[in-house]
Amino acid sequence: MRIPVEIAQMIIGHVDGQSSLRNLLLVSQSSRSLIEPHLYADVSFLRHLPLRDDEWDRLDLGHSAQDEDPSLQCPKSVLSVGKSFLLSLTTDGGRRARYVKRISLPSNVFQGEQYSIFQAILPSLPSLQDIVVHTSWTSNWINYLDLRHFFDGSRPSFSLRSFAWLTGNVQLYVDGLGWLLSGQTSLEYLSLYPSSTRSTSSPVAGLDLASFPRLRVIRAPSFPRLFKITTKQDLPTHLHTNCEHLQYISDALRNVIVLVTRKSLVFRMAEVAAPDLEYLEVDTFCSSLYGVLHEVPELQRYSKLRLLRIFLDFSTEYWRRVGLGAETWGDDDVAFAFNSLPSLEYIDIRIPSTPMPSEYYRFKRGAAPVKIRSALPVARYHDEWWHDWEKDCSIVSFDPTDHRAGYRGDSF
Repeated sequence: MRIPVEIAQMIIGHVDGQSSLRNLLLVSQSSRSLIEPHLYADVSFLRHLPLRDDEWDRLDLGHSAQDEDPSLQCPKSVLSVGKSFLLSLTTDGGRRARYVKRISLPSNVFQGEQYSIFQAILPSLPSLQDIVVHTSWTSNWINYLDLRHFFDGSRPSFSLRSFAWLTGNVQLYVDGLGWLLSGQTSLEYLSLYPSSTRSTSSPVAGLDLASFPRLRVIRAPSFPRLFKITTKQDLPTHLHTNCEHLQYISDALRNVIVLVTRKSLVFRMAEVAAPDLEYLEVDTFCSSLYGVLHEVPELQRYSKLRLLRIFLDFSTEYWRRVGLGAETWGDDDVAFAFNSLPSLEYIDIRIPSTPMPSEYYRFKRGAAPVKIRSALPVARYHDEWWHDWEKDCSIVSFDPTDHRAGYRGDSF
């Protein structure tokens, strides 16, 4: 039975998820031309993170092995899924390749036999907008990847909106990364794992931020090494960096609204001008939570700051266990922080030793404290990045006797 196009479009519009689309394709092969653009728009070669060898059995780009379309089968390895997917892209004049807008990959596609398969896949996707690469447990050694060599020196035709390299076991040569990104003028989001890049013997001039007029979100711990600033326009509004001395990148902070900084103490924020800053995350960096809360007066120059998130890093947790930097803190210290900065509405404090996703104490000015949990799926604590720090979370049960972060309420 042939389903009228109008009805098929209405059905597809109410279908959610790849499995539902695949089931719909089984019911109505005549609607393939309507379904495939949705089915191929977001292609993932991973299901669980991190991936183990036995988890490839669950990797699912399709519905059944007996179906006629090899790209929609359930292969047993990344090599076989790559081959079947490449076959589907090259049939019918490459029609399906034009549908792919986002691709998620495990890092081991850039190693071994599968390297050449994905070397053919990625350049064949003219509509590709988003690339994300995650760590795979099958990549148990460090490799180095030159993206210029991977693309055979020919710039791909796709125009990226986001690029995320969230693995350290396949590290990118900086100049090869620069070669790829320098042609991506539509880039809006860039995320690089702390150890995802490697310098080469040749000097790296750095990527000029002026070359990325739309780039607004940057997660790059090695930001000072990767970028140079030659213009006061088109600066990022969201920045995550491990730069210890923020004054070295002060020019990049002029338009920042959201700043996540590791290794930089609160008092050093007084040295940096970020007049539009509204959301700030700092880690305790071997200090105590008590000390960080009492450094909030150093943030007086940030008159728009609404939310302060304090990330209790693992080094601080270690020192607390052995008795150093273990001052308790409570409601009086939180009140001191609020009174020191009139614009401040929220203070979030990460609770250590909680499973992913992370949990935080949330203090709201004039309200009782609650505990929140990130609503976004994350693989590791350092991957956590909230798009809306006020809404991308859920409220969970608050236990005032939970003292893992040194909280003692109003009793001292």
